[in-house]
Amino acid sequence: MGSALLNVLAEFWSILGEMSPYLLFGFLLAGFLSLLVSQEVVSSHLGGEGVCSVIKAVLLGIPLPLCSCSVIPMAATLRRQGVGQGATTAFLISTPQTGADSIMVTLSLLGPLFAVITPLAAFFGGLAGGLITAALRPKLDIPAPSATLECCADGCCAHGPEEGWLKRGLRYGLVTLPADIGKSLLLGVLAAALIRPPGSGEHA
Repeated sequence: MGSALLNVLAEFWSILGEMSPYLLFGFLLAGFLSLLVSQEVVSSHLGGEGVCSVIKAVLLGIPLPLCSCSVIPMAATLRRQGVGQGATTAFLISTPQTGADSIMVTLSLLGPLFAVITPLAAFFGGLAGGLITAALRPKLDIPAPSATLECCADGCCAHGPEEGWLKRGLRYGLVTLPADIGKSLLLGVLAAALIRPPGSGEHA
């Protein structure tokens, strides 16, 4: 029992270490996204649960050079800014599959056929996931992150007006957002540690 617990803890720490650089990158991007793109613009294009918002979320995600770890903070920020559950799911599915950089690498190494197939697979995969989530939305009832984040992201907290854009972006990306999604994220890492064979990360 003790050995099994130690193995789980070791895997938990290993997975967290592997994810950390990419999560940090994602948190930083999300922090500055909250400043560069207003909530009104995001919600007007991606709000609601219609097909158009899902398609727009997929098209937004495909060219972004984000991995499956970096996309988590970005998706959390979009959800907090009013993006629907279907569109958020579509963004989460399509974004890690490809990006403008990986498309160019695929083109140079595997040719134009695979360079076209890869983003198409990401598009239809994200579209299917987003539409299914939108259809199941009343049953899922997934809450958006806490409303208090909205105020802090817009600079109306106690320290907001006195801080410059750099400090506000860093505060949101490295303090506010991690505090909001940290518990769910750590539970996901724990689940991964429980199912990953011990030592498998050493050869990744």
